[in-house]
Amino acid sequence: MNISINTEIKSDLADVSLFICAVGFEERSIYHFKKLINENKITKTDILCFSFNDFIDEISVKNKDILREFGVELIDVSKNEKDEIIDEIKKRIESLRCNLDSLNIHIDYSSMPRNWYCNIFLSLINILGENDKVFYWYSHGDYSSNLEHCSTAGTDDITVFAGKASINPLKRSHIFGIGFDRIKTDAIRTILDPSTLVICYTYPEDKPDMNSHLVEEHKYLFDSAALSFSLPIEDYSFMVNRLTDIALDLKDSGDVILVPDGPKPLILACSIIPILLKKEGIIAMHIQSHSNFKPENIKATGKISGFSVTRN
Repeated sequence: MNISINTEIKSDLADVSLFICAVGFEERSIYHFKKLINENKITKTDILCFSFNDFIDEISVKNKDILREFGVELIDVSKNEKDEIIDEIKKRIESLRCNLDSLNIHIDYSSMPRNWYCNIFLSLINILGENDKVFYWYSHGDYSSNLEHCSTAGTDDITVFAGKASINPLKRSHIFGIGFDRIKTDAIRTILDPSTLVICYTYPEDKPDMNSHLVEEHKYLFDSAALSFSLPIEDYSFMVNRLTDIALDLKDSGDVILVPDGPKPLILACSIIPILLKKEGIIAMHIQSHSNFKPENIKATGKISGFSVTRN
């Protein structure tokens, strides 16, 4: 199936068939929900909300209580139960199709683990109707007060998310998406052995200081990379198109392996490139956070950006 991806610069939802979100240990996990419910853009019957069984703390309990006050039923799941989440989404969509000719599905992936939002994307493009539209929304988080908290304890698992490697590639180029997690970045770099290393990163356009911090933090990586480039986190279609162009250029010399980390929009953009290009030798890898990961409460900045997906 061929799909079209377009940047959405507004989160004004005129028609919502289904609003999917996840509530957890970040205050921003309910920011978009509260905005829409207070503006009467959605009702409790339009919402499919998953809540984490993992990392229960004072913030997550408070977030759940707020949702329940609005009459929202929560589905408790653990971080690793992506199949159960996708099954619930498919059931709700099948039910909606009984009464609606077209669907506008909105997904707030701001506080979802990559295992969820990347697989939700993969699943939904396979069941999109001709007149359906799926929106993905990201509530930007405020990391400025303590960039160092992003550090974790390395990595402990690597999986292929999408794509298929060539049997005997001449070369291997790695497109490495990085964020502020220096320890994790260092750990990932030790297991990469590319012929060509390409670095990509993203940051909010109104936060140039975050860009300076990232470049300084990973100076050794930038010095060793054959190419590095930044991507506008607010312009998703540009992000995808730029990654697509670079992947195709590198493919002329051998396999291309995308290894995304950093902000969720960058991770998702890198992850879907093999799906969009459908070429052998272009692969997206996922590297999980270390089991010693400690959750941090991220507050919303008030900015929401997103993109939509439709069938061509």
